[in-house]
Amino acid sequence: MRTLIFDGNFMAHRARHATGRLRNGIAYGMIQSMFKTCQHFNTNKMIWVFDAGRSQARMDMHDAYKTNRGEIDGLLSSQVSWVETAIRSLGAAWIKHPGTEADDVIAVLARKEIEGPVTIVSSDKDFLQLVDDRITVWNPISKKEETFETMRDSLDGMIPKYRYLDVKSLIGDPSDSIDGIKGFGWKTAIKACKMFDSFDCLPIDGLTGRMSVINEPESIEKLKRNHALMS
Repeated sequence: MRTLIFDGNFMAHRARHATGRLRNGIAYGMIQSMFKTCQHFNTNKMIWVFDAGRSQARMDMHDAYKTNRGEIDGLLSSQVSWVETAIRSLGAAWIKHPGTEADDVIAVLARKEIEGPVTIVSSDKDFLQLVDDRITVWNPISKKEETFETMRDSLDGMIPKYRYLDVKSLIGDPSDSIDGIKGFGWKTAIKACKMFDSFDCLPIDGLTGRMSVINEPESIEKLKRNHALMS
């Protein structure tokens, strides 16, 4: 049976915007979405994971890391605690590891701790680096599931688990205050990644025009930093 791993922070903020004006709306929205997702995948195996701090190692690497994120508000916090009680009563696991971001906990669970098929429930594109023949990512907003096949197609044949993070490092991630290489979008980043196996190969010969910026020392340093920040 498939195991669902819910990105708790995403689920809470989604419910906050969708039903937050209602009394107990956040709790209601989270539980309703959970039931719909379980029905869609025909499973009752689920784990909820929440942030319990930011990575000190990432903040040491990049001063601006996630500085655009606000603190969780009181209404959200209080209703999430009700959801925890409800979900625990249903027999689901609820994980908050002190000083650790939910992303990292979810990655360890999906790749190392859970046997069998796993689906991560989130709109966070960082999770796409985990997709393989066993792990998928379900976005309950778009109702789209990213699989090994869909990811390989979007990466023009490259294997997602090895190259998605390289592409993202070139583009950056504004939601986490991580700047990429100026002028690089999805298609340009894929084209660039097909010219080398990893950032350790840089600088390389044959890069001209817009691509040549990748060979600059500042760009190489930024790419390696981004790769570490988003891994």
